[in-house]
Parts: sequence; C-alpha cells; structure tokens
Amino acid sequence: MRTLLRRLGLTTVLGLLACAAPRAEGKRDAVPSPSSNAGVVPLGSGRHALVSAGVAGLERALTEWSLLKPGSACVLVFDATAQWLVNCPAAPTAEVFVPTGETLGGHPVRFNPKPVSLGGQQVPYDALKAALVGTVASVRLEGSADASPVFVVHDWRGLHANHPGFTQSPADEWLGVFVHEGFHASQLWHPRARALTERWASAAPPVGPDELAKFYATDEGYRAAVTAEFELLRAAVDGTPGPEQARTALATWLRRYEARRVAFEPALEAAYPRRQAWTLDGFLTFVEGTARYVEAKYLIDPPREEGLAAEPTFQHFKASRGLPPSKLVGIGGMGKRYFYALGMYLSFLLDVAQPDWKAHVFDDERFLVGQVERAVAKRP
Repeated sequence: MRTLLRRLGLTTVLGLLACAAPRAEGKRDAVPSPSSNAGVVPLGSGRHALVSAGVAGLERALTEWSLLKPGSACVLVFDATAQWLVNCPAAPTAEVFVPTGETLGGHPVRFNPKPVSLGGQQVPYDALKAALVGTVASVRLEGSADASPVFVVHDWRGLHANHPGFTQSPADEWLGVFVHEGFHASQLWHPRARALTERWASAAPPVGPDELAKFYATDEGYRAAVTAEFELLRAAVDGTPGPEQARTALATWLRRYEARRVAFEPALEAAYPRRQAWTLDGFLTFVEGTARYVEAKYLIDPPREEGLAAEPTFQHFKASRGLPPSKLVGIGGMGKRYFYALGMYLSFLLDVAQPDWKAHVFDDERFLVGQVERAVAKRP
C-alpha cells in the first residue's frame, strides 16, 4: 500500500457506525461564479471537476452493486482551512454548512469554514494531512431521524502537497481511491453488514487489519499459505478463464482456504484471544477486497473525463486503462494486508463463474466466501 493510512481503520468504522442519491439524467452540474456570501469559499471549477468525476465513478459502482439505497452518498471534502459537503440531499443538523451557489449530483454544495470533524470532534489539519486519505463517518441530516454515512475525503491538492504516499502521484490515483473509499460508506451501511459491525461494536473489539497484517508478516507458514492462494487466483484471472475454468480456480482456492483455517485458526485465536480473528479474515477479504475490485474496475475502465484536462496532475488513466488487474501498480500485487488482493481476484473470478454474485453477496454473513461456495456448488 502506497499510503500511510488510507482509512482510519475498521475499529474507527465500527465506532462511527451507530450514501447515494442518483444523478439526475440529462442535467449538468452547475459551476457558477463564486458565491456572493461573504466568507463563503466555493468548491471551484478544478476541485468540482475532480469530485464530480469521483462521484460519477462511485455511483456507477453503487448502481452495479444495487447499493444506491442503504444510505445517502454524502461526500465531505476537507483541506487545511475548511470543508465542503457535496452530493448530499440535506444539510447536517450538528454543523452549519452554507450553500456556495454550486451544485453537484443535483444537490447544493455546502461550505463550512471549520476544520473537519471525525467522531464528533474537530481534528487539526496538521494531524491529518500526512495520514488521512478517506474514511467513513456518520452524520444526521435535517429531516431525518436516523444517522447517514458520509464519506470524508482529503482534497486532492492538499493530499498531493502533504501526504508522502501521494506527492508523486497523478490525480488518477486519487480518483481510484475516492471510488474505493466511497464504496465503503454504502457497503458498510447495508443492513446485513451494519448489523454485524454494530454487534461487534457492542462487544469486545475484533482484530483489526493491522493485527492480521502483523500475523501474516511474522508467521512464515501462514504467509506461505496466503501467498500460494494469491498466486493461484492471480494466475487464474490473468488466464482470462471461461466459466468452468473460473469455477475450478475458485474450488481450488476454497480447499486451500479451508486448509488454512484448519492449520492456523488455533494460532490466530492464541494470538488474539476471543477477538474473532478468523471471522475478520473473511470479513476483511470481503470489505477491502471488493472495494479494491471496485477501484481496479474504475481504473481499468474509467468513465468520462469531462473537465479534468485542466488538472495538471491528471494523466488520463494512461497507466491503467485497459490493463489486466495484475498490471495495476499498487493494486495488482499483495502486501501484508493480503485480504485486499485475495478479495479483488476472487471478485474478478466470480464475475465469470457466477455473474449474479453481487445480487447475493449480502444474503448472509459469509459475504464473499459464501458466494465462492455458491459458485463452486453451482447453486442457482
């Protein structure tokens, strides 16, 4: 992973849990002259174009996954001095956001001059500028009795200037991360996922991504088993398989996955007693793996680039367009957080072996592994 911290992590998401209005067809988002309201800073045409492209890619993914309904795809963009709420059907109840006169996604763009808030607390920009790219928080909107998810994302120019993982990156990479992290807001807000994470939040916290990554890095046998699974899945996807070949690869992976459970679940339990390490392995393979899959699909087949040519760091997806996922820099390989890569390649194989899998992935708490089992069993 090129970033120091793409998200605040699953533990933060569990604590904050307790996003998408479709774009109006045939309408262009308005980018008017700056608002006449004193002190109100507009999103501006350059930032507007980037965020609009990210929202368009995110909504395309959410439509494919039938995830437009669980929440409202509100996006909170922050920089060193302020924050902007976009693509949101209403204003928050706890903060004062002033309309800028712009619209995005058919909704007013709203401005707040205060530093960004996370978990109900304002956080100094210096504490975030080299760490946070995007995370999921919750917000209560006017006219709603329930909290809604909001995707909090670092403004591209601030990120590019301050985050060591992005100082040499093009805006294309930020757009891919935008889609990845924004996808989590609706994915984790699905009733099935939300019920599970809220149940965990009310009990002893489960292991997090860093702890599983540490186990992977320090246990040679576990690392060898995971690496073999990764190499199997990557080779299968690179081979552009038909349905039967994809199903065979998934069946082989499932056997190896079960063998890994038998061999290492006791050691995981010993390392993290009563913290559901093996369950979290499967859950993170679903949560992070499918989000990386969504990111990869966006980079391989990006949507329209309207308005992006004026961004000097935008490279028109030259490094990713049309490539197989294994050739995507920073995405196609596997690091210590192995569940990203495993879940991504499983998703690409399921596209071939069981094309309707996204419609059923939330059927039960087996999530992605459950759909692999379904594809291997050829269940209707």
